[in-house]
Amino acid sequence: MELETHLQISLRLGFVSEKNIAAILPKTDEIGKMISGLRNSLSYQAKEPNPDPDTLNPES
Repeated sequence: MELETHLQISLRLGFVSEKNIAAILPKTDEIGKMISGLRNSLSYQAKEPNPDPDTLNPES
């Protein structure tokens, strides 16, 4: 969202073309969703209890 705002400002100031913005904006949305999923996953993992150390290495 913040990056999208910066891109819009860059467009208004003439630093990038509308064609470039049109190509970049969908990617920023996709990356934003990936970051959100990662944050949710990390938050979930932080809430889980620590695993038993003996179960971390099944080869032993």
